[in-house]
Formats: sequence, structure tokens, C-alpha cells
Amino acid sequence: MQNLHTSNDIEFSWLKDFLAVIECGSFNQAANIRFISQPALSRRIQSLEFALGATLIDRSQQPAKPTRAGAAFLPFAKEALREVAEGAEFFRSVLSGFKDPITVAATHTVAISFLPGWLESMNQTKELKGWVVNAFRTERCIAEIIANRADIAICLMPENTPFEIGADLESVTLATDSLVPVKLASNNTWKLGSKDKVPLLSFSPGSSLAGAVRTLIESKKSTARNLNAAFESPSSEVLKAMTLQGFGISWLPQMLIKEEIKSKSLTVMADKSWIIPLQIKIFRKKENVSAALDILWNKIIE
Repeated sequence: MQNLHTSNDIEFSWLKDFLAVIECGSFNQAANIRFISQPALSRRIQSLEFALGATLIDRSQQPAKPTRAGAAFLPFAKEALREVAEGAEFFRSVLSGFKDPITVAATHTVAISFLPGWLESMNQTKELKGWVVNAFRTERCIAEIIANRADIAICLMPENTPFEIGADLESVTLATDSLVPVKLASNNTWKLGSKDKVPLLSFSPGSSLAGAVRTLIESKKSTARNLNAAFESPSSEVLKAMTLQGFGISWLPQMLIKEEIKSKSLTVMADKSWIIPLQIKIFRKKENVSAALDILWNKIIE
């Protein structure tokens, strides 16, 4: 059987890498929005250049610019990506059983606590009836729309934390929420600022929510010194379950625990200065080929 793989094969991701460098004018910034390391992105650009037999980016100047060959290749790369995006959109609609469905990548808490009510309100528009929802961490949600595996990403993130997105994406804030410090209501001994150690159930390092809680605690060293790290998880739902079992205190999204606060299973531990503002943001690619997505976006911004 003939081997179809040759040294001139071009991978789809290389084209996206090339466009990211051209749009950003920087290998480092392009690597950030492509969610890969800068050395890995450089190797992929080199692979593309080797496959084409030409240098595409002038690395001798800042910002990085396309060479003559790169400028000539640029429209072909854009057209190739556009045609693949159109094909993927059609294929998803065939597989889903819906006509022109909207595929959503959402963070887990958003999928559980926010999406049901939001989708109900969106379904009042007759053109918006088909939805496919998958839950991931924030970074993966953004990666899903960049890779055209999702039409929109809906994420929960701190209000004051910068989140860099590519020039080809746009976002709108859908709602606000907050991270609040809570404990089991029946526990009368754990207090912030006391001499006694208080077990802290925290988000795993690397997430935006973990960073926001850490920044708050560091800003209140004099009153937060009694917090003792006891458990980590990337999941708000896991932290909630551990808090309800009395393993420690945690900062949790308010929308996730509103019933527990109402029923007095959990209680908020401190004043407003310990509360972290959050926002629920929706992201999409500016250039999309979905009629339903256009209808949805217009409904959001109207």
C-alpha cells in the first residue's frame, strides 16, 4: 500500500499558528492564544515553512511580519481554514440531529447552575432550538472554539483578572456572580482571623479562580494567617461536597450554593471585603458560518 504521508504534508493546526503569529506580531503572544508553549509554536511554524519550502515570517524585526512568501501564502491559509470551518459546521449539524445546532463549551459550574435557565430564555427565539453542551475548564473551553469544535464558550471568571484572547474572538458579559467564603453552618469554631487553624479547601493551582482566592488571602495576611491548606480540587462541585461534609471552609460561586445558603446548610463566614466578584462571559469567533449563532449573538447584544 502506498504511504500517503510525505514531508510536504501540512497540518491544519500549523495554518492557525501562522495566522496567530501574523495577527499578534509576536511568537510569545501567539503561543498564549494557541495554548501551547512558545518553543512548540516555533517548531510548528518551522515545519510549515519546511513543507512549503519558504520562510514565511521575518523574525529579525518586532513586531514579526510576514515575508514576501508569507504575505502571498496568507490568503490561501485563511481560505483553507474557512472552508474547513464550513465543512465542520455542516458535519456537526448532520451528526447532532438538529438543524444548525449551537455547540456550547461551558465551565462545569456554569453548565450546572447557569445554563439551564439561560438556555430556557434563549429558546424563546424559535430559530434557537438545537443545543449541544460540553463541560470543560476555562482554558479548554476557549481552545474548543479556537479549534472550531464549539460555537461558543461560556466561562465563569474573576472580574478583575485579565484574560487574554485572540484578535479573532469577541466576548460579552452575560451575568455576574461572586466567590464567597463558606463553612458548614453547624460549625461554630472556624473563624477567619482567629488563633485556631482553619482547614482550607481550595481550587487546584493554575485556574483563574485559584489565583483570585490566593490573591485575596495574600492581601489579608494579618487576618488569614490561620488558614491551613487541607484539600485541593479543580472542581467547585467537589469543593462544595467536601464543605458540606465538614472537611473545611472554601470559596464557592454563589450561584452554586444559593439553595444551601437558603436552607442554612452553609453559612457565609465574613463581610463583603472577603467576597470576590465574578463574571459569566460568552466568547465566540468573530468570523463564523452559523446562521443560528448570528441570531443568538444579536439577541445577546440587543
